[in-house]
Amino acid sequence: MAYAKPMAAYAPVMDTIRGYMERHSGQQAGDPLKAAKAILQLVEMKEPPLRLPLGNDAMAILRHGYKNSAVELERWADLTKSTDFDGLNESDIDHPVLQLQSALKS
Repeated sequence: MAYAKPMAAYAPVMDTIRGYMERHSGQQAGDPLKAAKAILQLVEMKEPPLRLPLGNDAMAILRHGYKNSAVELERWADLTKSTDFDGLNESDIDHPVLQLQSALKS
């Protein structure tokens, strides 16, 4: 496997990633033929998903990331909302921008 020229500042992180990749190369759980079949199914769909993670590893990473993002969002919600003009009573659950987003999907 070829890599870009190493940079000392990134060595602690990149050495770990490269080591993982080298130890697991050729042992990935993903089946390329099954991935290709899934992608072909997407092409035929009337309303395909915007994104489709492929494989259990992708699901694990995304679930973890989405959960952490939701926790972080709620942790800072009060500070986030404090930046609006005083007197606004717009809902962050049924906000007009969400209505626009929904209309664009249609």
